[in-house]
Amino acid sequence: MAFDPPMGNIPLWNLREEFYYTKQLLRSERFAAALHSSDRPLKTPILDWRGSDADLLSLLVQRAILGVESYTIGAAWIKLSELGCMTTELNKKVRNPFSIKARSGTASAYYHHLPELIHPELSIAVVDPEFWVELKHFYSKVRNPLFHGSHFARADINDAVKSFWFIEELYSWLDQWHKPEWVPGQRLSVVLKVNA
Repeated sequence: MAFDPPMGNIPLWNLREEFYYTKQLLRSERFAAALHSSDRPLKTPILDWRGSDADLLSLLVQRAILGVESYTIGAAWIKLSELGCMTTELNKKVRNPFSIKARSGTASAYYHHLPELIHPELSIAVVDPEFWVELKHFYSKVRNPLFHGSHFARADINDAVKSFWFIEELYSWLDQWHKPEWVPGQRLSVVLKVNA
């Protein structure tokens, strides 16, 4: 049996908004206090949590990493389209950065080879070689374990905050060549209440 449900693109602003509000949460003293209390559920911008503190921090970092990786693909696709360079072959590469250069690793696929499709000097390895070394270490020691069966062994909010620093640096790099059409955290929200 073939399982092939239809898929759609995640709106880029959703990714940035989730990152923005989760980053604010991680920096709040109130959340830090709640994290080590027995009060449940813990409220986050995306869910109410009843599980372990370490698992929650791991999940929030996983989602933030997935978000920036997805955002990088979307930003590259938009930039190549804006430049009039998008082809069927480039579209396939952008949508699957691992196909650009086999066995290059996740960080290299997303932040080195993918932006090179737009311009060779957009790679983080070129733009900020020192950060590139740190980013590869982050992917080796944090991202890859979190995506392959591990989680933070302790509920230290600083581990999540430091992880979010790396992701924020990636968004800053992305903003240099793909400016969002909105400011994260400043979109209008409307809540409809039934029988209000």
